Amino acid sequence: MKKLQLPAYLLLLTIWGSILSVPVLAQRYDAEELEIRARPLIEPCRPVAGAEKRIAEALAGLKSTAPLRRREAIDGLARLCHPAGLEAVTGVLADDDPEIRRAAIVAIGQLRDLRVAPPPQPLESASDPLVDSLIRLARDPDWRVRFVLTRTLASLQVYQASNTVLNLMANPGMQSILDRDDLRVRCQAILMVNQLRDVRFSRKSIGFLTTFADYTEPQLKSIVIETVAELEKTRNGYHELVGIARKQGTPQLRIRAMEWLAQWKKGEVRPMLEEIAAADANQRVREAAQLILQSLVK
Repeated sequence: MKKLQLPAYLLLLTIWGSILSVPVLAQRYDAEELEIRARPLIEPCRPVAGAEKRIAEALAGLKSTAPLRRREAIDGLARLCHPAGLEAVTGVLADDDPEIRRAAIVAIGQLRDLRVAPPPQPLESASDPLVDSLIRLARDPDWRVRFVLTRTLASLQVYQASNTVLNLMANPGMQSILDRDDLRVRCQAILMVNQLRDVRFSRKSIGFLTTFADYTEPQLKSIVIETVAELEKTRNGYHELVGIARKQGTPQLRIRAMEWLAQWKKGEVRPMLEEIAAADANQRVREAAQLILQSLVK
């Protein structure tokens, strides 16, 4: 075999190095963005001075054949906060690249207030084309796309979107979750539901989390533990658990609520636990409250 000439060898090294330096977009998700956290709802963007002059360039970037350039264009459109950007970004929600879909979802969370509001309709039947487009991604095959979708849908604060986060993205139905990434999405959906101003969705979501708490597989269990710790930081989590513990749930659900509350705020919940331990009508709940109180002394 003929020996490779040095210049050709160096050329191959250069080409190979270039290939390796190109980001693999499917792996470019920011680790922090995919951590289970009690994230605030996304704040709508604010108009940017000079956006009219820069919007054409950003829109042109969406037509690039380079995935990274298109991703940068989406991020730029979100920063410019221009109505044309919302329309363009919505148009790539069905892109074949999950990284592009993810970026578009995040951008829409920021650009959402630029859409034309639908005519007034009854809350439960309200239909919004933008919301409909996002809801179609609730079953996206890429868990990272679904993960960021929970926050954008919740941030819309409309019934149709919130109901999707609760009953499609958080709700396991009758199945046991075996995929840890699927569980991550469902747990993040639970945290986002508990950030809503509309509190009708929160309690049911906590019921799902108590079901997940029964999982024994170590990786799944660690995800649930992490979620419970973050639930304390949400807008509704603490108040919902107090309501559940006081009587609004099955005995098992109430016991779980007392256990979690005791982990969070020992001093604040002690009077409630003492009251339950002394006078609750359910013997099982009374005994559980007594044991939890004993654990607080240690």
